[in-house]
Amino acid sequence: MDFIGVNHDDKNRQLKFLGLDSEDALFSSVPEQLRVSPAADDNGVTELQLRRFFSGLQKTPDGSIEQARRFIGAGAYNHFIPACVDALASDSSFTTAYTPYQPEASQGTLQALFEYQTFMGELLMMDVVNASHYDGGTALAEAVRMAFAVRPGDDHREFAIIGRLHPEIVEVLNTYCSHLEIRFCEFSQEDTFSTEEVVKWLQGLEYLFAGLVVSPDFYGSVIDYEDVGHEIHRKGGLFLVHTDPLSCVMFEPPGSQGADIVSAEGQPFGIPLSYGGPYLGILACKEGLVRKLPGRLCGETVDDRGQRGFVLTLSTREQHIRRERATSNICTNQGLMALRALLYMAWMGKSGLHRIAELCYYRANYLARKLAALPGVELVNPGAFFREFCIRLPRGCSAKNVTARLTAQGFEAGVALSRFDSGNTRELLIAVTEVNTRESMDALVEACTEVLGKKEG
Repeated sequence: MDFIGVNHDDKNRQLKFLGLDSEDALFSSVPEQLRVSPAADDNGVTELQLRRFFSGLQKTPDGSIEQARRFIGAGAYNHFIPACVDALASDSSFTTAYTPYQPEASQGTLQALFEYQTFMGELLMMDVVNASHYDGGTALAEAVRMAFAVRPGDDHREFAIIGRLHPEIVEVLNTYCSHLEIRFCEFSQEDTFSTEEVVKWLQGLEYLFAGLVVSPDFYGSVIDYEDVGHEIHRKGGLFLVHTDPLSCVMFEPPGSQGADIVSAEGQPFGIPLSYGGPYLGILACKEGLVRKLPGRLCGETVDDRGQRGFVLTLSTREQHIRRERATSNICTNQGLMALRALLYMAWMGKSGLHRIAELCYYRANYLARKLAALPGVELVNPGAFFREFCIRLPRGCSAKNVTARLTAQGFEAGVALSRFDSGNTRELLIAVTEVNTRESMDALVEACTEVLGKKEG
């Protein structure tokens, strides 16, 4: 769908060009009995509703699945993207822009990145946000390397992980940190655990240099981690959080809970699925750590005439200046993806982001309750979760086989976790966004009832 912005001045200029004095005159050739006047209390429809209406008028291609019936997440989510994001981000001034080393020729790109940093910093409640990294996995890996660089002593090599990390992010983390001799210590958790258990476990780590809380984690679980952060700080370590930026709209953001470094995946903010990328890695920190922060930073300044301008700042941290002594070997960023995230946040606004987050939260909880009520189905993470949850199917049922049968009925029902762990055959990870309707969720429950009712499931 194209986006064509128009304001009152544009309308008046168009009417003047046509020699008309009102919009009614523009439609005077249409017989009055055929004109439809909107009701006084009609607030119109949303762009998503309008798209859904027109999609319903066309025939669905054979083999394709309706957007509302897609429940796959696991790090890449099926969110609605306003038409304005594609329209503005596809401007050639942005798509063909090179690294903005010359500020006099790059003010548009630099301002966009500066505004992105500002928006994201307010959302996460962090002092500094860079612009940017490849994806959430590389952003987290850079965060760990950053924390390791400022560890309290050479013997401090323990890094605590609380919460389930995406298995593919674990692989990225191991690759990035393979030469640093970091000892990754994972909190061994059952389906549920208490903050007191985590704090007691942390007390047993003698050479901790940092601790990471993943919230929401790979299963979508939201962790109450403020006391965990206090314990990590008490032991002299840095407190890291890997989060979902949309969840920060509903839950307390990391900055307000004492996080020193925050990483996140920005794909939910206006970035299409695109077969897995490119996405957006978000990395933020407290001001005191800024000189150890990898990646680009855009700053605001004034020129010799006192006019507002934008530049790359603290560039002596970066590879193109310090070479092998740089904070990181990162030598590019996802500027276009950061721009898309900025456009999405600006278009949605505070109330729009709240509404999207609420829809994800409440609809995910609705579907989880419905599925957990089916015979033999168990909710793996019954505590607080955001947008995503995990169910355990009845004994004898394979999640991989169940999802294959549901695909045949027109559903992308989730991710069978045997994809990441061959021994985990019964667990199914399901994501719900604002795109999934109540009708599509009820239809999925009905289809699951039928499929699970067959003994060979």
